Amino acid sequence: MESSAESKRIIRFAEFELDLRAGELSSNDYHVILAEKPFQILTALLERPGEMVTRDELVRRLWPTGTFVDFNLGLNKAVNRLREALRDSAEQPRFIETVPKRGYRLVVEVSSGVGTPATEVAPSRHPSQKEVKGWALFLTAGLALLAAGSLVFDHVWVNRPWKTAQPLIRSIAVLPLEDVSGDPTQDYFADGITDELITELGKIGQLRVVSRTSVMGYKGVHKPLARIARELNVEAVIEGTVLRSGKRVRITAQLIEASTDKHLWAESYEGEAGDVLALQDEVATAIANQIRIKLTQEERVILSSSQVVNSESQEAYLKGRYLWDERKPEGLRKAIEYFNEAIQKDPNYALAYAGLADTYGVLSDHDMSYPREAYPKAKAAALKALEIDDSLAEAHAALGRVEWGYDWDAAQAEKEFLRAIQLNPSNSTAHQWYADLLSEERRADEAIREAKKALELNPLSEAIPLKLGDAYYFAHRYDEAIEQGRYTVDLHPTASDSHQNLAVYYLAKKMYAPFLTQAQLWLKSSGEESSAKAAAAISRIDAAHYPEALRIMINQAVAQRKVAYSSAVWIAYLCAERGDKDDAFHWLETAYRDRDDSIRSINVDPGFDEFHSDPRFQDLLRRVGLTA
Repeated sequence: MESSAESKRIIRFAEFELDLRAGELSSNDYHVILAEKPFQILTALLERPGEMVTRDELVRRLWPTGTFVDFNLGLNKAVNRLREALRDSAEQPRFIETVPKRGYRLVVEVSSGVGTPATEVAPSRHPSQKEVKGWALFLTAGLALLAAGSLVFDHVWVNRPWKTAQPLIRSIAVLPLEDVSGDPTQDYFADGITDELITELGKIGQLRVVSRTSVMGYKGVHKPLARIARELNVEAVIEGTVLRSGKRVRITAQLIEASTDKHLWAESYEGEAGDVLALQDEVATAIANQIRIKLTQEERVILSSSQVVNSESQEAYLKGRYLWDERKPEGLRKAIEYFNEAIQKDPNYALAYAGLADTYGVLSDHDMSYPREAYPKAKAAALKALEIDDSLAEAHAALGRVEWGYDWDAAQAEKEFLRAIQLNPSNSTAHQWYADLLSEERRADEAIREAKKALELNPLSEAIPLKLGDAYYFAHRYDEAIEQGRYTVDLHPTASDSHQNLAVYYLAKKMYAPFLTQAQLWLKSSGEESSAKAAAAISRIDAAHYPEALRIMINQAVAQRKVAYSSAVWIAYLCAERGDKDDAFHWLETAYRDRDDSIRSINVDPGFDEFHSDPRFQDLLRRVGLTA
């Protein structure tokens, strides 16, 4: 028989039971641990079944006096989450009826104890005063039991893990955390916290964590979680919210098993803004425990070593990362300003130096800055970051990118990439860059394997599918390169690089008609007037006269260099394909003087196969640290 204490902490309505102590809502086939605010709303409604609870009453209950938040937005989201947990809808409510602009009403009867039936009641039914008082007294006693077992710390306890063993999960996606402040200018903050949580979880070696680039595609997208999990090929997802109020930050997170849509765990963490990194470490460690991942000693040390950061410095850093992720030229230059601001406010903020290194690297990698200008600055910033914190995978990867693409020291670059991967096995960028290095070192099978690993971690990336296609192309596996190129074009049809790479693969296969089509699409998608004119000219050329298209592309690229930096290796490749060997060598020498970060690829690029016996080519390979 159920004890009196047990009866007081279990509330029954319709097919559901609510455990007041655990915050656990369950039925015969369904279990969910409610987050704090949906739990509070449900208990408020259960206190007064059939009676309207006003929005003002709920706001006062959910948010203490002095808390700054958009209450309407926050309340709406909390009610929506409660409805999701109850499998209810606002349009055809079984449990929670909306009273327009006023509040909400629970439209089922409530009971307690074992074996008491629960039946639905009409929305208009109001309980008697005696019923209300009796129920309020009962629920107050139950809530008192709940409060008596709770302690309030900066780490806010919300609910308990399941009593039964959790499933063993090896792959996970952190969906973009929702900003519940109601201020759209705070998006960068929630996105930054999402990014950092992904980074923290990525440090766990036994766990595959999908990269930020891929999960951000689901921001504001309302799809079933099971479908998202299938698209990202993961076993579980994490979703949650971020609220910043003054100098306080609250992060809530819940873990959901994708195959069953079962909520496995939910918790909330709160602290000062400068403690956000530590809060993220707590969340990551808790998730690892929930999914039965056994952390190594090194992983435990890394996850507990976050520094306290000046809140203004962190603010500037998160703004910089937000712009860095957008990859727009002006935004990247503004990101540099933010990272420098973060460093000025906190000279020991290692992540800000790592962000600076990444930004200078991207400026060169995307032809937005001359390598001679960008890479030395990237190297200095990466070294400073590692001087402060040698455990930053991002800084090791950035340093490896410089040593490989600018210093031409493949051995040292490989050490840095491997160290980055050791520190964060889910760092897709480190795998991507390492794949490029392996291709240039003629280690084709390893390169393809690393590129596939990067793509598994970041399936919706624009850059990584291109790198897998290149790995096949450099290995002279043209059919696979073309297949991958077509997949990439389908995935990102408006990305100019996708069409450019596929055009190269078709040209290697001597498939001139599709080469011309992709060349036109590449030029059109670049968005420049000169490129559009070149595309129009190529449209009038047939496959038999494809060398004329190459001439047009060469002229367009040379003209482009007069207004902004662009790779001389690309022009040399086009000259080589057209048979203009001397012109190709001219542009290769230009690339050498530019310190072009793609020059080492000529060692494996099929477009230069016929150059390997030329002494000039051998000399150039030697100067960039390669042998044929």
